[in-house]
Amino acid sequence: MAFNGRVLSIAVSTLVAALGAAQAGRLLIVDAKVWDGSQYLEHTSVLVNNGVIVEIGKTITAANAEVVNAAGMVLYPGFIDAYTTSGLKLPDPATAAPARNTTDRAYASMWEANRKGIRSDLVAGDCFAPDFDPVVSFQNGVVTTLFAPGSGTIRGECSIARLGKPPVVLNKTFGQEISIRGGGGGGGAGGYPGSLMGIIALMRQTIYDAQGYSGEPKDAFLQNLQAAATGKEFSLFMADTSRDVHRALVLSKELGLKPIIVGGREAYQMAPVLAENKTPVIIRVDMGSEPSLTGDDTTPAEIRKERRDEWLERTTNLAVLLKARVPVALTSDGGRTDFLKNARNLLKYGVSAPEVLSALTSGGANILGLGSRCGSIKVGMDGDFVLMSANFEDDKSVVKAVIVSGKMEVVK
Repeated sequence: MAFNGRVLSIAVSTLVAALGAAQAGRLLIVDAKVWDGSQYLEHTSVLVNNGVIVEIGKTITAANAEVVNAAGMVLYPGFIDAYTTSGLKLPDPATAAPARNTTDRAYASMWEANRKGIRSDLVAGDCFAPDFDPVVSFQNGVVTTLFAPGSGTIRGECSIARLGKPPVVLNKTFGQEISIRGGGGGGGAGGYPGSLMGIIALMRQTIYDAQGYSGEPKDAFLQNLQAAATGKEFSLFMADTSRDVHRALVLSKELGLKPIIVGGREAYQMAPVLAENKTPVIIRVDMGSEPSLTGDDTTPAEIRKERRDEWLERTTNLAVLLKARVPVALTSDGGRTDFLKNARNLLKYGVSAPEVLSALTSGGANILGLGSRCGSIKVGMDGDFVLMSANFEDDKSVVKAVIVSGKMEVVK
């Protein structure tokens, strides 16, 4: 192998020495085992120039390149966390509308200015916390993330960003996040909407209003919602139960929305319909602990068994969706710190390592509209990688570094 440049060893004992040496420009990773998205390539080198992969091969000559000796390491495309609410600082929700004369008008809790849980004016890419730190994501191999507001019923625009300090926004307005369960201001003791029926009614009417919005008078809620309401952007429905997945699909068909299901713990029960409609699912990978059959004496044995059987059935989620050819990606929601561990645990539930890797890389990239630039290691793709100590499926394998747009970030 021929190369001409400064060599940066990333052996465990000298890993920190590489930090900061390989900046954006020309970066040559040599002698790695490379997962290109479909197969492993042994003793392979990858050259990145100005953040883009320009050459892949056994022998690469690259003058004036920073060189990372990755012998014994495995190089993967940067992992994608397809949904998170972490790292944002949202403004406080609007206060309730003032009381109105109720002799000839609807109660204040029922009129159109009362938008409990309607936060469509928010844009996640405008709300990064001042102290945003991607270290936890880097420790889990995550380079690209979809950020979502995570509060309310119609929650605001989701934004896609490449991680860093600060993140680099790749798509500021990917789609609106929607939760038919309300959450964070969708109802409760404060009056309408205080039930599932009320939340759905308010959501439906707001979407209809956005579809017919002409731009006057100026209304940031309707203006930001209009693209999703007219099917020009995605609507990301938070839906875990099969009933909520069904509701999301029915509402999307009625209103002309382009749905993506997020969470989807019971999405496998709707796999045929999801496949028929080509509806993507961003799966929450934190399965939780297996329910015990030997619980306390106050819980009947048959109930303990039922809980365990339900949990075991849910663990088949990804396998069933993949078999049905439903597009899938993974979210760290509910277990951000253990995202990589939880993703690896999926191997216990009827899926292969290539299938999980695909959901972490190309699957997420395709769902997020980034398939032409990330999710695999090919010439012309972004120079975003994860360097691991061994194959992903090895329980002892850990992330040693991530490379973000050709810049190395050593993981400690």
